[in-house]
Amino acid sequence: MHRSSFLGTVLLVALVTACDRDTSQIVAPQPPRAAVGPMARTNEPIPNSYLVMFHRDSAPNPTAIERLIDVLNKRYGGHVSFRYDALGGFAVDSLPASLAQRLAAEPAVASVEANTVLHLQDVQYGPGAGLDRIDQDNLPLDNAFSYAYTGAGVNVYIIDTGVDSLNPEFRGRIGTGTSCVSQGGPWTSADNFGHGTAVASVAAGSTFGVAKGAIIHSVRISGDANGTSTDAIETCGINWVASYGQRPAVANMSFGGIPSSFAARDAINNVAYYGQITFVKAAGNDASDAYLDRTNRGAYEVVVGATDPTNDSFASFSDYGSTITTSAPGVNVLVADKFNPGYGKLGSGTSFAAPT
Repeated sequence: MHRSSFLGTVLLVALVTACDRDTSQIVAPQPPRAAVGPMARTNEPIPNSYLVMFHRDSAPNPTAIERLIDVLNKRYGGHVSFRYDALGGFAVDSLPASLAQRLAAEPAVASVEANTVLHLQDVQYGPGAGLDRIDQDNLPLDNAFSYAYTGAGVNVYIIDTGVDSLNPEFRGRIGTGTSCVSQGGPWTSADNFGHGTAVASVAAGSTFGVAKGAIIHSVRISGDANGTSTDAIETCGINWVASYGQRPAVANMSFGGIPSSFAARDAINNVAYYGQITFVKAAGNDASDAYLDRTNRGAYEVVVGATDPTNDSFASFSDYGSTITTSAPGVNVLVADKFNPGYGKLGSGTSFAAPT
């Protein structure tokens, strides 16, 4: 083995968050609560249930609308559940898809649309700038995070320093994980550094997170108090996710280095391409070209840079360049504080942009 190859194998990989800005401002989280009114569509179609709308000139008044509904109902069958006399249309149940297609071809019919399930949206007030920014198209921030999906049933693999399984942010949602290190004890969910817990809270914390119902799996690749790892340990974590990860899944990693190993890059690429797992990686916080970190070069991974959610400007510390897939809020993000369970703090870095 060449000496340079040996040194590359044992080279410590710097944790991306080693440069994450942590303002250490302790805050009490505010839990989400149901909002009155806003509803969100889902992708849950109701079998054999449709909304039928007429062309305006086909039935110009309520009487004509009623007659047209009766004619079409007699012709195609089904149960008319609602009549829209003012709008010009009706809702029908128990109508086979083949007949719905024929109904859509009627000259008087403008559209036939599958009826889908709606859920009451939840709104979290005072969520922090990170969550606040991602649920709205335009600034200014409205101090609320509205969501209809909790990520229930989705598996999130946090390849990091561990996740504190006792933190109230994750109560009842810690899944199977592993530890590729023994420092600080062999426990899968131990987090001596606190970074993995913070990242997990942004991805799926009950108050700080985007997917508040997702299952969190800790893949521990760093056990010391400095948050360091090696190429070999990092690749061990990625390999475990590829071998044992439950689908559907998202894997998140904040480790990287310059230049880092080709092995880790290829491992990430293989997991994303063959493993049917979405692999998301923090770009880095060196204000340099993200391409310099080889683990950012996978063709099938999502590499995330950081923005300031208050003005959408690219964060001054964030790595940049052609390998950046997308950007997300990474400045003054509310994250769980592992050392103060039940509370959070403000942190900045691409590590906190990636799980968003």
